[in-house]
Amino acid sequence: MPRNNQNVIDCWMRWSMPARTSTLKTNGDTLFSYDLKIGVTRIDKNGKRIKFVFDHTTKSGNFRSHTTSKHVGFAERAGAILVPPDYQFSPNYTK
Repeated sequence: MPRNNQNVIDCWMRWSMPARTSTLKTNGDTLFSYDLKIGVTRIDKNGKRIKFVFDHTTKSGNFRSHTTSKHVGFAERAGAILVPPDYQFSPNYTK
């Protein structure tokens, strides 16, 4: 499969498998823009894998770069739940 940003997002969201481009990468559980952690996977109490993406966009006040902001947008549009970077996860989720 050719690797582009959308492929990396798909690998993270759907298959939880490693993938990378020069600026976006995942080990299947965590999503990174450059070396900044922008997404995580949590398991809910029913055993379902839930993807969360940290809001590093201009409007959030946590802007890092235009590229990172685009990566966040890709993940959100793919179905990840947008949360603040300092989000405290409920005990209903495990790593």
